[in-house]
Amino acid sequence: MANENYVLKHELEAAKGNLHKRINDVDNKHTDNHNDLKLMLHTFMESQKSLPKSMENIEGHLSELNKTMSNHSVRMTDIEYKQTDQGRRLGSIEDMQRSKKQDNTKIMVALISAIATLGAGAFGLAQFMF
Repeated sequence: MANENYVLKHELEAAKGNLHKRINDVDNKHTDNHNDLKLMLHTFMESQKSLPKSMENIEGHLSELNKTMSNHSVRMTDIEYKQTDQGRRLGSIEDMQRSKKQDNTKIMVALISAIATLGAGAFGLAQFMF
């Protein structure tokens, strides 16, 4: 027979051993990956256990902040009304000052006119007297 179709037993055993070795390598790789994934998942779950307490604390702080800010809203509204009231009061004071200034100007003009009139009258009477 020129063409041999038979495999020697030691070659078959060596081929089977290589195949089993490759299967075991792949199986070990998958087992290691699975264990790593389990470890990461377990670590993640352990790190998340304190999250509810933190969320409760944050919720408490937010409710306190909400109460504080609602008080600030009322205070800001009061300040706004006080500011507009003060603006009106300042406007009325400015108007009063303007009117006083105009009245003072009118009084000064009247006094100067009166003095000028009396001075002219005095010069006119001085002619009759002297």
